[in-house]
Amino acid sequence: MNQLRAQEPIPITTPSIINDQDAEPTSGIKDIEGTTDEERVNAIYDKLVKARGDYRFQIPEVFAQ
Repeated sequence: MNQLRAQEPIPITTPSIINDQDAEPTSGIKDIEGTTDEERVNAIYDKLVKARGDYRFQIPEVFAQ
């Protein structure tokens, strides 16, 4: 007669972060060279909105005080 056995747990791991010193940065100072402070703030805000990815609600506008 066969006995039922619980499966052995599968270890959960995360992939290591690749650190390539020669790789071009995906964003950085080159993205904002020659831009105004307002353009920089808008670029950063747009990236934050995209990273969040939730477009169910209207996205608040950025405004200067």
